[in-house]
Amino acid sequence: RRNLKNKNLTDKIIEANLSLISKSKEKIKYIIVDDTDIQKKYAVKMEHISRVRDGDTGKIGQGYNVLDIIAVSHESSSIKCIYQELYNIAGEEMPVSSNTKILNALKKISKHINISKITMVFDRGFDRTTLIEPFLVNKYRFVIRLMKTRYLEIFGQLSNYREWIKNTSFKWEMIAIKTSRNGRIKNKRYEVGILKVKYIVKREKESLGKKVNMWLLVTRKKGAPKGKGYSYYLSNVEITDAYEAAKAIFESYGNRWKIEEYHRYIKENYRIEEIRLGKYVRLKMMILLMSISINIILGELGKRVCIYMSNKITKRRYIRWKKLKYFPLYIVTEYISKVISGLDLSKLRKEKNKSDNEDKQICLFADVLLYGSV
Repeated sequence: RRNLKNKNLTDKIIEANLSLISKSKEKIKYIIVDDTDIQKKYAVKMEHISRVRDGDTGKIGQGYNVLDIIAVSHESSSIKCIYQELYNIAGEEMPVSSNTKILNALKKISKHINISKITMVFDRGFDRTTLIEPFLVNKYRFVIRLMKTRYLEIFGQLSNYREWIKNTSFKWEMIAIKTSRNGRIKNKRYEVGILKVKYIVKREKESLGKKVNMWLLVTRKKGAPKGKGYSYYLSNVEITDAYEAAKAIFESYGNRWKIEEYHRYIKENYRIEEIRLGKYVRLKMMILLMSISINIILGELGKRVCIYMSNKITKRRYIRWKKLKYFPLYIVTEYISKVISGLDLSKLRKEKNKSDNEDKQICLFADVLLYGSV
């Protein structure tokens, strides 16, 4: 507990975590960046608490912002939290904007992972000139969902990109596969078109010039009412073929739901909104340690648990696991919670001075943690 107030320890832990991830054999295909929040509805004396938007309800409540950055593996099957930071601008020793927070986080990550070769995915809240232009300078590859206010040069004319919808030819149809928590798979069909556009650099930099070539992807949900169901994405992926570029951008943004699932997972299963630490520095450290512990749980243990449970699934006894098989996060957590709930804690306290070999329950739990099977 006393180490939670050590400010210098935070950066060391982040660096150590990134170093471990960089040595992993799993290749990172996407990096997904998002802002979330933790709400403290009844908190009165928590340090530097402020008014923040509740991402679940859309209402303004009191709490803290949290910057989450996750990595999706090349097979798009596993995720890792590579950076997580709770923050309140007013609570920092050197207050900086949320834009600077994001850029600083990516700078730390880039020291260990070559993110210039990885596609980064952002929601429309990150459609900001103060982010896009530093991304271009640092040669980051990105896909950003656009807000309605973005101006681009299309066919030699600078205008709001939405004015060119009528000029978009929806040449292809692509399918986004969505899996719900009950295991149901939904195929959502989209009509897809793509345009070559130029991004006008507002803060001129010698390395960029005045204009940068990009792709504007336009999707329309099939069957949506007239004028509805459109989404727009700006990307600088280095692909010359229009179809291949459209496919790459569509697939990249299709993985963004994984960070939403991660947010929901840590709030439901780890109850981070119930952590009660009055000091701001201690709360920041606890959130960071929690994200790293989740990585450990979802590492080799997670793989072994998923393999073990996939071999155990039957129609009757394991219907719950069958529903969860598309969500490794929940499988591992539920499996460990079942093992822990089976431990006789009062007996463990009495037997704590005895050899572990004399307690079968401890051995059982150790087997699960080490091997993912019983």
